Amino acid sequence: MDQKAAILQKALELGYVRAGVASADDFPEYFQDVTSRPDYEFLMHDKRQIVQNTHLQERYPGAKSIISVVYSYSGIHYPEKLLPYIGRAYLGRCYGPPVTNINGARLQLLKDYIKSLGIRIYEEAVLPDRSVGRRAGTITYGRNNFAYAGRYGSFIILSSIVTDADLAPDKPIRFNGCPEGCRLCLDACPTQAIAEPFHLHPQRCVGFNNWFRQDEKGVSPVIPEEIRPAIGMHFHGCDICQEVCPRNKAALEDMKVHGRKDPLLEMIAEKFDPEKLLFLDDDYYRETVQPIMFNYIHDYRYFRRNAALVMGNSGDPKYLPALHRAEKTEEDEMVREMIAWAIGRLDAAAPQISA
Repeated sequence: MDQKAAILQKALELGYVRAGVASADDFPEYFQDVTSRPDYEFLMHDKRQIVQNTHLQERYPGAKSIISVVYSYSGIHYPEKLLPYIGRAYLGRCYGPPVTNINGARLQLLKDYIKSLGIRIYEEAVLPDRSVGRRAGTITYGRNNFAYAGRYGSFIILSSIVTDADLAPDKPIRFNGCPEGCRLCLDACPTQAIAEPFHLHPQRCVGFNNWFRQDEKGVSPVIPEEIRPAIGMHFHGCDICQEVCPRNKAALEDMKVHGRKDPLLEMIAEKFDPEKLLFLDDDYYRETVQPIMFNYIHDYRYFRRNAALVMGNSGDPKYLPALHRAEKTEEDEMVREMIAWAIGRLDAAAPQISA
């Protein structure tokens, strides 16, 4: 068995559902798209330097091939209590996982195997995974900007491994696979973040506002007031554009009917409480938040901000005592502002609720 076949087989053995090889050429189309759009300017300051890494040959001389692997998180029966609040990718604990997580360990095991073949891996080379996957023939695109992998739909996570191995590239996929004229994802997006097919306006995306709005260069931590009501109860991620997609019908049915229950998620579902998130402490973070939301937010104040947001959007006056209590004790200005907004929203809804 040659090196390529051995690597792709090892990927499947470790639980990936697809694996392929792409050439380690530059990604000029991605670079042009991102740098020509003001709404993506923040990516130029991203610590992972994804945009800069698209000049692959300049930054990583000697790179010859990229291994693209696809992991599916569509085999789980996700608790109904958690789905309104948290996206499945986070509940699946496979998005940017540490090596101490089973999904992070899976990727590390694959890298270790590749290294055992005498192949160099460029660990620091973080790339646009969807562009890599399309070049490697492992995924297609969707109009909602997600990657798709056949019957697994868009409930997948991609990883890219840059190597110095001269592996034969697989055939790229050029088509997108969406039904002709379909715009269900565009129409369903609550914040109208999908401006047009294959064109996302990130600052309006629910997920972006949940976790990317932190004190980073080029991004304000304040969620724009005009889109707060549309974010609804989404505390950490949103699956709406995936749920309405006809390409995901089979995967969604499989999860609901045939998916296995995850004991950890079932336990977290019993403990999940927006009020406790508003007063987030170390114990509750370790028990309920960190196991599924380890990848983006590490500063508690952003979780508290998001908790106030969903409480304000709940329409439920039961949260008012907690919000008033938090208003008196919260020291962070950003969080206090969101608490005040939530109180005002619930106060405004009170006559309708009591009617």
